[in-house]
Amino acid sequence: MEEQKSTSFNIYVGSLSDDIQDLDLALFFQSFGEIKLSRVIRDPVTGYTKGYGFVNFATEDAQLKAIAQEHVNIKGHKCFVKKQHRKGAADLDSATMQVRDEDAKRTLYVRNFPSTYSDDQLKAKFEALTGPVDRIRVHPDFCFLTFADFQTAERAMAQIRGAQMDGQTLMVQFSKS
Repeated sequence: MEEQKSTSFNIYVGSLSDDIQDLDLALFFQSFGEIKLSRVIRDPVTGYTKGYGFVNFATEDAQLKAIAQEHVNIKGHKCFVKKQHRKGAADLDSATMQVRDEDAKRTLYVRNFPSTYSDDQLKAKFEALTGPVDRIRVHPDFCFLTFADFQTAERAMAQIRGAQMDGQTLMVQFSKS
């Protein structure tokens, strides 16, 4: 039997629901093969999920079966799956949540919105919820909304949290600096 090149066969699972637990990931992905570890990434202060997690499989075959799915439905919530290419969750978090220091206190990180809108349409949708948005930066699975000041961003966060956009519940938090 050929020796495995790596002992790390991780996948990244994105757009997780707020109520997801480590065990939920393990139970869902166990059908693809033996799982060594499953972990939902949480904010250390609030304990809320950051909307993504990782599953470490015992074999590459199990990992490949899981990433072949691309989109999965976990606890009634559409999520996406891909191979983890970064060293760890902290690296991924800093890459996706990084904004300029001067914008950090007035910028929101939003996920779980429909991917069918153009950037301008998405900005208009958010402005209908929050009022004026100074800047929007859209990425495939998340966006940053920058507001005039901290108080406006704080009010916008309250308006966005739990709001629905085309049947999807928006998830929001302040971005990290």
